[in-house]
Amino acid sequence: MRRVYALLIILILAGCGGSSTVNSSTDGTDSSNESEPIDTSSSDGAKDKLGKAQLGVMSNATVKLYEVEGGEQKLLATEITSRGDSIEDIGNFNLNLGLLEDDKLYLYEVSGGEDYDANDDGEIDSSPTQNLGSFQLIAKGDSLKKAQNIKITIVSAIIYKLVKPYLENSDISSKLLAFTKEVVQEDINGDGIIDMDDILSYDPIVSKTKLFASYQNKIYDMINNILSGKELDFENIINSISYGISYPLTEAGLQDALDHGYFSYVIYQLKNNRGFYTDMSDDAVNMNIAGAYVGISGYTVFDITGAIATGNNNNNSLNGFIHDITEDNNAVDTLENLKEADIYYSKIVDGLNCSDTTDLTTEQKDSCFNLGLVRLTSLSNSVKLLFGGEEELVRDWADGVDINSTDDLNGNSVIDGTDASACAIVYANKPNDNCRDGSMASYLGRVTFNKSGIEHNTTLIRVNVGSRVHGSNTFYKLTTNKKNNNSVVLTNGICDKNFNLTTTNSIDGESYFPCPTLDSNGTVMTIKESLDTSANVQGLFPTGSDTRNTVNGYVENLTGSKDGTINQNNLSDYLQKH
Repeated sequence: MRRVYALLIILILAGCGGSSTVNSSTDGTDSSNESEPIDTSSSDGAKDKLGKAQLGVMSNATVKLYEVEGGEQKLLATEITSRGDSIEDIGNFNLNLGLLEDDKLYLYEVSGGEDYDANDDGEIDSSPTQNLGSFQLIAKGDSLKKAQNIKITIVSAIIYKLVKPYLENSDISSKLLAFTKEVVQEDINGDGIIDMDDILSYDPIVSKTKLFASYQNKIYDMINNILSGKELDFENIINSISYGISYPLTEAGLQDALDHGYFSYVIYQLKNNRGFYTDMSDDAVNMNIAGAYVGISGYTVFDITGAIATGNNNNNSLNGFIHDITEDNNAVDTLENLKEADIYYSKIVDGLNCSDTTDLTTEQKDSCFNLGLVRLTSLSNSVKLLFGGEEELVRDWADGVDINSTDDLNGNSVIDGTDASACAIVYANKPNDNCRDGSMASYLGRVTFNKSGIEHNTTLIRVNVGSRVHGSNTFYKLTTNKKNNNSVVLTNGICDKNFNLTTTNSIDGESYFPCPTLDSNGTVMTIKESLDTSANVQGLFPTGSDTRNTVNGYVENLTGSKDGTINQNNLSDYLQKH
């Protein structure tokens, strides 16, 4: 990783507390022994799966199940883990899945008990190790219900520590996924992807090598701290994420951490331990935080400026940039992280004239420039989501397709999704206006999506695109219906009204729809929001610079003018003509 301030994000966290009523499935005593199996009936009478407390395997430990909402915990059940003569028999407990709701967040916390495999070698220890601490698992109800195996382990405890500061985030699932991908390097449960199921399936005996080396090297230190009751020490191990390197508590130390890609460490330190960095100005702190968020997005300054240069050599320059900068990424996660970077860069440049850098400090100059790159990159990822997040469509549109082929992605009798997006923009602005020849949008009705207890009302339209030469295609698009703020909804994939994603069903406008993209606050994201944020972006680059000249060209393509105004009509024209 090169020495830059604009890199990528991951997050590190704090705590929760408070409990309320108990719906206990046991009387607090050990109801199992070597010859008596655990009762698998949950408190509501439904058969329930067993979980396993496996720091090493924990016998006679207390497992408490909490419902988590914001910073509050509501105790739902208490269990005692099983004893036994084998790894398989020790540490089991009722998960009480019958008490869980799909969209709610739940915490299992294991405390006390005896560890019968403290070194995780798969052999029962002749003498158990007393557990003086606690370790946790946090997950959404639907993830827990669908999982084949659920183990509470040191890895689930790491994820819990990382996500604790974000428990009030309405889109907690994205945070859980982001942290999982920072800890888990290889697929654990065999489904070919890295996600929350890998945390639930982690087996300390056989799965350790599937973690990133930095965590592999710290696992036993963490376990020993838990068993010794040193919760604070355990948190310090995670929070430092030093990967065997000790970073000085200085600006140079943080820059070294950035250069090595330890973005979580930088964010945590500057948000929680600001007092250690007395050599840093507030601007320097904000710039490093912003840089770490860009880093988590998967970018560096060199990535973005390189894509600008490459795109500028393409006949369809902005198309090429959008393709290059969004290739092989998750646009939703990218936008979330870039939004965080935008916040911290904006604190530095507020009130400054970035066009004239004569009297600006180094941090101010760099932040102006980097903020411009962030906003241009955000706009590009929004265009990708305007196309439904389809990688192939973005590539074909950027490269252009021969007019004589069945798909002409650059206009001229197009029958593809880009023209459908352009037509949807026209409809969102003025439903009575006509799309270009060969395209027609029609109102199908309101569609209400339910996510985490929140209803999102959208308008479903059907866009028919085609020509006498190439035939026609039908596309479905979503728009908002707020008065004077109509916009096309950014989408990613296909889902039903309950936000269940599917990879097997096509959009039919009745049961399956384009899946709306939500930001971290649970708000539907639209193209208008992204365009408004990107307005006058060229003013963030110094006058006369090559980058500013290139961005001026991009903005002029979008707007047809040089005043920096970017709006939906301009973008609609651009999608159809380029």
